[in-house]
Amino acid sequence: RASCQTLAPGTHGAFSAGIWECSPGKWRVHYAEDELSVLLSGRLVVTDSAGAQRTFAAGDAFVVPAGFVGTVEIVETVRRIFAVHEMSAA
Repeated sequence: RASCQTLAPGTHGAFSAGIWECSPGKWRVHYAEDELSVLLSGRLVVTDSAGAQRTFAAGDAFVVPAGFVGTVEIVETVRRIFAVHEMSAA
């Protein structure tokens, strides 16, 4: 289960920010945008397509770059602040 509150929708959809919360689970991801996350609570594991894992917990900040392919596993319910920037297809 996930919920999202967008705080800054941005201009033309290029930038947005908000608060996201999600209960435990695991899924594949393919990021088309750069995303900054600051974890307020919980713990998650990000694994890239080569199998390299990084674990993040409350207080950590990290960036997932555009083009990232892998999985995200929520180990303990996560609440985070996020900021997303999408490059325009100019």
